[in-house]
Amino acid sequence: MCAISSVATCWRNRQSQRSGILFISAFRKIQGNISNDGSFIATLLAKQFLNSKFGVNFDAAEKPQGAPGIDIDVRTSEGHRIVAEIKTTVPYRVSDFGAQQAASFKKDFAKLAASDAAHKFLFVTDSSAFSALKGDKYTKLMPGVRIVHLITGQEHTASQGTSANVPELRR
Repeated sequence: MCAISSVATCWRNRQSQRSGILFISAFRKIQGNISNDGSFIATLLAKQFLNSKFGVNFDAAEKPQGAPGIDIDVRTSEGHRIVAEIKTTVPYRVSDFGAQQAASFKKDFAKLAASDAAHKFLFVTDSSAFSALKGDKYTKLMPGVRIVHLITGQEHTASQGTSANVPELRR
């Protein structure tokens, strides 16, 4: 295997190229599984949040990670619909998302906006992502959506433009 400092030189050797692609392929499989596991854990945290706020309970494993559609779509005991998207994205740039990341977020904003729901949430797990999403650049695309940092508990409601730990909503 090549030393990091001499990767370019090392990849010129055909045998090293074969070894390198096998290593990277195996690493990508592991990385993909870790990403799915991280998303599932985030779903469990979102479930705890929604249960504490609204008293809802649902099977967090029912929808496979990465499947199309709204990540969470449940109803309260009063019949109010709650929809949520979960993002474990770490921004590509210091204080903003890369182009593909931003496009992915915008798709999720559109799903939330199109949903006829009493409560709309965007759950995130990264502090930089939470900070970026609080900016006007993104909040104007998701009015009425509450952004929740699943690790810190911070919340920001896009339409109100305020950031705070919002009091309990459970009735």
